[in-house]
Amino acid sequence: MDAIVAVFLADPFKVLLGSGGVVGLIVVIVKAWRSRASPRVRLLGHTYDPKGGREIPTEVRVEIENVGREPTSLQPKVSMTCRYPGRRSMQATFQVTDGDRSLQPVSPRNFVLHGTPSAGFLFSHFRVYTFQFTRGGSVKLRVLNASGKTAGPLKFWFLKWLFVLTGALPHVEG
Repeated sequence: MDAIVAVFLADPFKVLLGSGGVVGLIVVIVKAWRSRASPRVRLLGHTYDPKGGREIPTEVRVEIENVGREPTSLQPKVSMTCRYPGRRSMQATFQVTDGDRSLQPVSPRNFVLHGTPSAGFLFSHFRVYTFQFTRGGSVKLRVLNASGKTAGPLKFWFLKWLFVLTGALPHVEG
């Protein structure tokens, strides 16, 4: 028994991967990387139904494409965080209304999300929608404001912290 433990401690990767050693480890990593699901999300638009209440029924339309090799599916809830003009943070949850949430490789699908965020949502900035998938982890859709303009992670992070620290909104035109 001590001999087995000593061999394992001498080279644990070789024991786990057989005689493949480093090459076997690289093969396992490449195989896992190539077989992952890779969803991409694009905002198509959103509509609001202000009725004068404290909550606003909202509909968000998105296109999701799985650019990976393996099928995946979208979880039924999408979380959203945003900032009010007073620099306060708000959270809301949206439901996917489509019954079939499966995503086949390289075939885009449109989804409609329904939620009732608070009334300040109309004037919010820096909206981050977090989509969870059964395979492939999560994807964040970063929307600057109600105009629907999206931004990459670095630009979004910079503008958001500029707003939090100074209240400036350089991405707003007009």
